[in-house]
Amino acid sequence: MSPAAREFTEKSDLLDNKGKLIESGWSRSMLLDYRRNDVPFFRRYAKLRESERFIISSDDHQLILSISDNGYYGMISATVASLSEESEKTTDVIVPASFGKFELPQSSEEGEVIYRSKRMSLDFTRSPGERHIRCQFNYFDDVRPLYVNLTVSQSGSGCLCTAQPYKEDPNGFIYCCRTLGMRASGKVVYGGESMDFQPENTFVCHEWVRAVMPREARRIWCEGFGTSNGEDIGFSFGDGTADTSFAGENVIFFGGEAHKLGKLKIEKDDSDCMKPWIIRSGDRDVYLEFRPVCGDSNTRNFIGLVKGEKDYAFGRYYGSVKVGRKQIEIDGIVGFVEDYYIKG
Repeated sequence: MSPAAREFTEKSDLLDNKGKLIESGWSRSMLLDYRRNDVPFFRRYAKLRESERFIISSDDHQLILSISDNGYYGMISATVASLSEESEKTTDVIVPASFGKFELPQSSEEGEVIYRSKRMSLDFTRSPGERHIRCQFNYFDDVRPLYVNLTVSQSGSGCLCTAQPYKEDPNGFIYCCRTLGMRASGKVVYGGESMDFQPENTFVCHEWVRAVMPREARRIWCEGFGTSNGEDIGFSFGDGTADTSFAGENVIFFGGEAHKLGKLKIEKDDSDCMKPWIIRSGDRDVYLEFRPVCGDSNTRNFIGLVKGEKDYAFGRYYGSVKVGRKQIEIDGIVGFVEDYYIKG
């Protein structure tokens, strides 16, 4: 068995009685049970990072809604990007000393997110076979509001969950579950423009992450959603400072199911995130070029305790991916990339 092939097939606990990762690996559903109180008190309040986000992609627009509880601070974020207009707008709301107050779900398959403040409301709720995304973000661009009302169908979706340690911190771990292949319908209103999302061309990825992070950490994401020769395709590729030896984060959704991929190399120009990014495998089964259309780089200090640096861009993917004996041509699929470094 190769290191990347450690697949969980039975339910178990994620953490032992000292809050350490029992075993690294991956699964096709959330088989490892995460409980927030399994993380020791100090790490829970100083090191634990809990986040959840939805990435919604149509032929031209991308919408990202996220909420994260990082102990010292919480952050709720919304992004609207238009490739035809070569524009994107991202606005964050920072909540000091969140320390678990958001009560984010302990499972990617159950629970709901409900956040309220004077400036915004955010709901990630559920009904049988569906998820519902609602957001009202007042003064989203300091003047105009953002409204989101989407229904997401879970029918035909696939999932990849990975549990990884950090080499430099024996107490650290990252547990990530991604659900791909979902469809959405509904409306987004921003700046006087009403954007209708139809299930025929609207794809959704849900990302659920729980982590105890070392003092310094880096994560790179590359995600895309669309169709190839009339068939749905979605992919999510990741890399960073976590130990991926037994639980690589790379997955492609094709043919109605999620397919695990091996290690990939993600190459970018660190001086300019708007130059092409290359994603490739050593055996050339994967070779993609991401061509950015709009994006940004920023550096932030959160409450003087945490420093974050992020490059991100929206654009299109070109190239090919081989799954088994099937060669999938990628020609202009919409997606985004991000490279995030955090210290604190």
